[in-house]
Amino acid sequence: CISLSRVTMFNHVEKIEYCAFYYSGLKTLSLPRSIKEMEAMAFSECYELKSVTLQDGFSALGGIAFASCPNLETINLPNSLNSIGGGCFNNCEKLTIHHPKKYWLQFDGQALLRKEEPTGLISVLSKASSDHYDLPEGIESINGLSFFETDFKEVYLSESIKTIKAQAFYNCPRLEI
Repeated sequence: CISLSRVTMFNHVEKIEYCAFYYSGLKTLSLPRSIKEMEAMAFSECYELKSVTLQDGFSALGGIAFASCPNLETINLPNSLNSIGGGCFNNCEKLTIHHPKKYWLQFDGQALLRKEEPTGLISVLSKASSDHYDLPEGIESINGLSFFETDFKEVYLSESIKTIKAQAFYNCPRLEI
């Protein structure tokens, strides 16, 4: 539905399932308060999407839910959010994340990190501003799909890494091991 540029949802919709709006032409997205969760790839590859607002009460964002939305500039995440899937914002180079619950989430301009125990990498936003990415010290795990379709040639893992989850480096054609 590349020609779909606008959608109106009513307050009885509670969940957006896998690939529901994949590769659509949506430009902005403001979900009603009734939506509590979004599954994987729900809005992946929406090339025209520029802004997203999730309402208070929204709790779970699936893996690669907004991956490869290159024009996504801003997303407002609510206090109620308590789960973000791996690779959720991969390849969203222009994205600024607004999140009032900063004590468990950190955005360093290039990656979204979980600061709460266990600390972990959630999503790398850019394909590559350089050929390499240095994982910050103190990060203990790399979520699945965290580097999904990134274009890094090298990734430097810190000594604090204990776990690398399934498909963490899925479809990374330039990565040398």
